[in-house]
Amino acid sequence: MAWTYTNRKGVCYHLYQSADKQGKVRYACKRLATDEALDALPDGFEVNETPNGQVSVRRIQPQRITDEELATVRHAADAAGLGPVAMVERKGRAIVVHQADVGQLPPVFAALCLPRRESDCKPC
Repeated sequence: MAWTYTNRKGVCYHLYQSADKQGKVRYACKRLATDEALDALPDGFEVNETPNGQVSVRRIQPQRITDEELATVRHAADAAGLGPVAMVERKGRAIVVHQADVGQLPPVFAALCLPRRESDCKPC
């Protein structure tokens, strides 16, 4: 049985393995199902889904944001009515909330919008 992953849009992806020019093993997720699909996700790898639903496989990254911190932001998004239309993820040292229209963010997130540089400072 081939390994499959269904993204949040309901599209099913299958895992494949290939080699690059240097001979290193690469993993990719494709919509097509063939006999070459792998049966399991390799150890040390995880599934990554982008806000637009594209699926990829990457090495497991060390997490600087705890599960409790991520759950707190997800709970705030749900309480603000963003649950079905927002995607909350951790990227490095940041928690990112993806939403279609930034101008529609509730005031609860205004305090969380911290610019990286002074030149990036824009009203949330």
